[in-house]
Amino acid sequence: MKIMKSCAVFVLVSVMLLSGSENAFADVKRIGSKAALQIALDEAELTADQVTDVDVELERSIRSSWYEVDFESEGREYEYRVEAYSGEILLTEHESEKRSQKHKRIGSKAALQAALDEAGLTADQVTDVDVEFERGLRSSWYEVDFESGRREYEYRVDAYTGEILSSATD
Repeated sequence: MKIMKSCAVFVLVSVMLLSGSENAFADVKRIGSKAALQIALDEAELTADQVTDVDVELERSIRSSWYEVDFESEGREYEYRVEAYSGEILLTEHESEKRSQKHKRIGSKAALQAALDEAGLTADQVTDVDVEFERGLRSSWYEVDFESGRREYEYRVDAYTGEILSSATD
C-alpha cells in the first residue's frame, strides 16, 4: 500500500511539473518552415530559385522538435536538420559529387505526371495535389496524392525511374 501511495504521489508531482513546464514554454514559438528553409539555404549558400524538390517537414520527439529540410541543386542533394525553436543547424548532409543522369531523381513534376498518366487524367482534371519525396532504407519514391471528382488517388512513384510502385483509389 505504501508503494502505491508513493507511486501516486510521484505521478501527481510529475504531472504538475510537466504541466508547469509546458506553461513555461507556452510563449516560445517555433521558427516555422519558411525560416527553417531559409536557414538551410543560407548555410548552403544558395537561393530559393537555385533549388528544386524542396521538402520541409516538422519532426518531433519526446525531447525536441526540428525541421527536416531537403532540396536539390545542380544534381546535388542537401539535407538539413534545423532546431524548431532556436534555428540552430543540428545536422548537415549533402552529396559531394554530382550524380550521373542515371541516378538523378526525376523530380516532383515528373512524378505527378507519371501518376496522372497512370490514372488517365490531366492536371486540370485534379485538385488537392500533394507530392512528397520519401526516402526508405533501400529506395526512394514520391508519394503522389490528388482528387478528381469524388475519387481520391494515391500513387508511389520510384524517385529515379518514374515507375509506378503502387497505387490506390478510394
